[in-house]
Amino acid sequence: MFDELFNKLETNEISASGFRTTISKRLGFNLTGADFDRGWCDLYLDPYNGIEQLLIDLKHKYRLVALTNTNIIHNKVWRLKYAGILKHFEKIFSSHEMETRKPEEKAYRIVLNYLQCKPAETIFIDDNADNIMGANKLGIPTILVISQEQMRKELQKFKLLN
Repeated sequence: MFDELFNKLETNEISASGFRTTISKRLGFNLTGADFDRGWCDLYLDPYNGIEQLLIDLKHKYRLVALTNTNIIHNKVWRLKYAGILKHFEKIFSSHEMETRKPEEKAYRIVLNYLQCKPAETIFIDDNADNIMGANKLGIPTILVISQEQMRKELQKFKLLN
């Protein structure tokens, strides 16, 4: 269960070692830091087929930035695993570096300030309804991703894809 401790890890309010220790105690495990991290990072799947081409297509006309809730332990893994995808983004905003996370208003404001855009001039895409609601509260148009096909159709409705 992702609770306040997890949120604190994602906003850099607790150290990785403090998180490992607390979770290990909760679960009754006695793992090395490396073993813990290996298990903790084993959740990353392969990218969706076609996602890189989609990013390439969008990048020709639009600025792409990513806003991700993540933590220092995961950061080491996903930045390498998804390097081929991430290279298409102008900037990656990570919650543990920003010390705020989606759906907190501050996270979206940091990105909007970076882009020098008004909320209505952007589109936020996410697979988490809470994050979508957070963006909507600021007036940011959104797409709740359920599947790659559905996301493409939504992007076409926004006239971002042919």
